[in-house]
Amino acid sequence: MRRLREYGSYAIGFASLFLLWHVAAVYLVQSALFPPPGSVIARAVALFRDGTLVANVAISLQRILTGFVCGSLLGIPIGLAMGSFAPIRRILDPYTEFLRFIPAVAMITVAVIWFGIGETSKLFLIIYATVFVVVLNTAAGVASIARNKIRAAQALGATRFQIFCHVALPATVPYILTGMRLAMTNSFVTIVAAELVAANNGLGKMLWDARLYMLVDDIFVALLVLGCREHMICPLPRASEMSAFAGRRATAIVNQGGDDGARRGRPGAGHEDPRGHHASVGWSHHLVAGGRYPGPRSAQCAALARPLRSRGARRAL
Repeated sequence: MRRLREYGSYAIGFASLFLLWHVAAVYLVQSALFPPPGSVIARAVALFRDGTLVANVAISLQRILTGFVCGSLLGIPIGLAMGSFAPIRRILDPYTEFLRFIPAVAMITVAVIWFGIGETSKLFLIIYATVFVVVLNTAAGVASIARNKIRAAQALGATRFQIFCHVALPATVPYILTGMRLAMTNSFVTIVAAELVAANNGLGKMLWDARLYMLVDDIFVALLVLGCREHMICPLPRASEMSAFAGRRATAIVNQGGDDGARRGRPGAGHEDPRGHHASVGWSHHLVAGGRYPGPRSAQCAALARPLRSRGARRAL
């Protein structure tokens, strides 16, 4: 029922946009240069039937998705490395800070000179518009992880790979997806600008031809398609939804840790204490839950932490 109300509110807001558009076009502006939504939708149906709209949308989406995926696959590992290792961050930070302030639109001329007006120049521009946004958000996600969680995992015997898989990665996923959502918007802006300058097809070329021949309805059809881009592409989950994903991932780790401990026969692992609480579900439980646990494992953790501190392990952490 809650989901139904959310979708209903979203549909009402979306419908009100077209209502305001109709009122402004018919009663306020009353100009041939600002057509009402009815004529724009009718023109969109006509372009869809003759295949023009489908062809232009398909080629633009193909360029966007290809460059977006390549830029994300390149930006995520770079961001993880920059956020995890200070030497790499110091080396790569000047590059990212310098290049990210050069807009992708300003690189259109360079891309055409280097790669011509073919597909390679468009892919280069999309990757350029995507990679720096993903890198910065991923690095910020890694840097935002509380140091106490990393230290707790190390004190409880977690390896670097376990810390990365069970601590760093789940905590960074919302930041990665936020960066990807922002990069998707940059990709649409860039591809339209690139197709306006050098392309034989696509939504940008459709806008350019419509401007030349004063086809105002075609211009608004292209704008309408660009505005509805999230309904054409499977939208990336929002950061709030991925926070819940991270919580579910943590719960799975807790259960797995308890099962593994019971199978390996660790003292206190997978057993119940007299108060009915689970005595231990592995190091990830203490890390993710972040609270105290009233079982034998707490005493083991305290006993482990004391000699580590006495040997100066605090500085190493």
